[in-house]
Amino acid sequence: MPSIKKNYLYNLTYQIIAILVPLITTPYVSRVLGAESVGVYSFTNSIVTYFILFAAFGTALYGQRQIAYVREDKAQRSQVFFEVLLLRVIFTSVCTIAYFGYLIIFTPQNMSVYCMQGILLIAVAFDISWFFMGLEQFKRTVMRNVAVKLLGMVLIFILVKSPKDIALYAGILAGSQFIGNISLFPYLRGLISFSGIGKINPFRDTKTITTLFFPTIAVSVYTVLDKTMIGLFTDTAVQNGYYEQSEKIVKTALTLVTSLGVVCIPRIAAAYAAKDIDAIKRIIFRSYRFVWLLALPLIGGIIALASQFCGWFYGPGWDEVPVLISVFSFLLIGIGINNVTGVQYLIPVGLQNVFTATVIAGAGINVVLNLLLIPRMAALGAALASVVAEIAIAVIQLIYVRKTFPIKDVVAPMPKYLAAAVLMTALLWWARGFFPSTIWATGVLFVAGSAVYAVSLLILRDSFFLEICKQMLQKVRRHT
Repeated sequence: MPSIKKNYLYNLTYQIIAILVPLITTPYVSRVLGAESVGVYSFTNSIVTYFILFAAFGTALYGQRQIAYVREDKAQRSQVFFEVLLLRVIFTSVCTIAYFGYLIIFTPQNMSVYCMQGILLIAVAFDISWFFMGLEQFKRTVMRNVAVKLLGMVLIFILVKSPKDIALYAGILAGSQFIGNISLFPYLRGLISFSGIGKINPFRDTKTITTLFFPTIAVSVYTVLDKTMIGLFTDTAVQNGYYEQSEKIVKTALTLVTSLGVVCIPRIAAAYAAKDIDAIKRIIFRSYRFVWLLALPLIGGIIALASQFCGWFYGPGWDEVPVLISVFSFLLIGIGINNVTGVQYLIPVGLQNVFTATVIAGAGINVVLNLLLIPRMAALGAALASVVAEIAIAVIQLIYVRKTFPIKDVVAPMPKYLAAAVLMTALLWWARGFFPSTIWATGVLFVAGSAVYAVSLLILRDSFFLEICKQMLQKVRRHT
C-alpha cells in the first residue's frame, strides 16, 4: 500500500506545477486579454459549471470512497468502476444536450466562448481520476494533471495574442482537460476485469450519490454563483475579471494547504472500513496542524506583499486586485479547516448528510451577503461574502465534531504558528518600502519571509515542524 507521505509528494508535485503555471501564464493573459475579456471567460465558465456539477452529480467523491472500500477485490472494484463510469456518461449526455439547448434558446453574447466551454462539460464523462485516487495510485493522476497544465500553458503562449482570442483561450483550457481525461484509460489494463459486466447497475446506490451531490451544489453557490451574480449586478465584465484573477492567485496558494487532504481521503475511508478509529484521529489531527502551519504564513505574506506583487505581475489596469487578494487570503483558513473536517472526515466516514447541512448553511450566508454587498461593492463584496461563508462552515463543522476532535485540541498548535506568522508579516510590511515593485524584489522578500517564519518555529521548538525538518534532512543524507 502506498504511503501517505509518498502520495503527498506526488500530489505536492502537481500542486507546485499548479502554482507555477498560473504564475507564468497569468501576467501574459492579463496583459494580452485584458480585464474585460478575462471577465467574459469568468462569467461564461460560471454558467457551464452549473451543468458540469449536474453531470458529475457527486460521483467523483462516491467513486473514490467506494473504490477505497473494495480496492483489494478486483471483481468488486471493477463493478464499482463500470457503474460509476456509466452513470457519469448518462448524466453528462443529458447535461450536454441541456447546455447546448440553453445556448440555442437564449443565444447569449460570446456564443463561441460558450461553445468552447462546453468541451469541459463533455470531458466529465471521461474523467476516471476518482478510480486511481481510490486505489491511492496518485502518480498516474499527477502525471496526467502535470501534462494537462503544461500543454495548456504552451498553447496559450503560442496561440493567444489579443482580446479577440478569448474563445481560443477557453478552447485551449477545455481541450487540454479533455485530452488529459482520455489519457488515463490505458492505465486501466490489469486493474479491472470485464467479467460480470452484464450485472452492473449504475443506479444501485443513487441515494448515497445524491447525498454527496447536494453539498457539491451548495459549494457551487459560493464558488460559482459569485461570478454569475457579479456579471448580473454590474454593467461590465471588468469586475468579473478582477474577481477571476484575484481568486485564481489565492486558490493557487490554497492548493498547498489542501494538498494533503486529497491523499488522506482514501486512507481514512479504508481505516473507517477497518474500524480503526485511532488511525483516523491521528491523520485528522495532523491535517489540522498542517493547515495552521501553511495557511497562517501564506495569509500574512499575501497581505504584506499584495500591492508590490500585483504591480509587476498583472500590469496596468488591475488596480483593485491587491485589496481583493488580501481579502481572499482568509479563504486559506476557512477552506483549509473545513477541508479537513468535512472532506477528509465527514464524507469518508459516511456523515455526508452532516457535511451537506453545514455547506448549505454556508451557502445561505453567502447568497444573503452577495445580495447585500455586490450591488454596493461589486467584486469586493463577493470576496467578503465568500470568506465569511467559508469561515462559518469551518466553525459549524468544528462544533459538530467537537466530541471526537475537541476544538481546544484542534487550535492548540495554532499560537506558535500565529506568532511566527505575525512576526514575519510585520517584517515584510516594513521591508517592502525599501524594494521596488519587481519580480526579483518580491522573490527576495518571499525568501526572507520564509526564512524568518522557519527560524521562528525552530526557536519556538514546534514539534511538528521539527519532525518535518528531520525527515527532510534524512532524505537528503540518503541521496548524498
